[in-house]
Amino acid sequence: MVGRLGMDGGVNARLMKKLFKGTDLKINANSNLHDPQRNMYEFTVDQQGDDWAASAKLAYQGTWISNVSFAQEVTNNLSLGGELTHVAVNGVSIGGLGARYVWGPNYLSFALGRQPDFKQGPQANVHSAKMQYVRKVSDRLAIGSEFEYSQPEHESQLRLGYEYTFRHARVQGLLDTCGKVSCFVQDFMGFGISGMVDFVKGDYRFGFMMHMVPQPEDAGAAGGAPTTA
Repeated sequence: MVGRLGMDGGVNARLMKKLFKGTDLKINANSNLHDPQRNMYEFTVDQQGDDWAASAKLAYQGTWISNVSFAQEVTNNLSLGGELTHVAVNGVSIGGLGARYVWGPNYLSFALGRQPDFKQGPQANVHSAKMQYVRKVSDRLAIGSEFEYSQPEHESQLRLGYEYTFRHARVQGLLDTCGKVSCFVQDFMGFGISGMVDFVKGDYRFGFMMHMVPQPEDAGAAGGAPTTA
């Protein structure tokens, strides 16, 4: 059980309990003393089998949201799964089916999804199909591609990406047919920079991050002062 109180008035509490063998219960509550719209409560039950996994989730954030998912390992290379989400306030549902096939350093996945088109109203649905391929060229380099198609808009996107891992850093890049080029560089010590250029819209975005983790108070005492003979 973990609790946290933030300076912005946010309160977070988390409870994880192992009920039976392969069955876990998770309760997560987020509350904000200044903004009640940010309150969120979530209850999750996870079940893990030998070659399958299932999850049921019930959340409340101004309205009830329920979610169920299931994944099955058919063979050592092939896995299948599905997910369904229902929002009570407007009765909309979001569903998806997926498959993943792995052979050697190659990963191939395919997903079908259906979700409401909120631009035209909750009664209009958008169907999408997504295919991804990733190949691990070496222990440090991985390249991949993704193709996505949506109907009835008949829109499609093709993305190409790469990831190269150094000893103490990681570089990730992405290029898509919408005219976007992005890159993210992260040092494992906690510093990172990112950039994205949208040549079609003329949008340029850059950012950086820094993680600072203080050392434990007894770290200096454990190490001790240098001594000489």
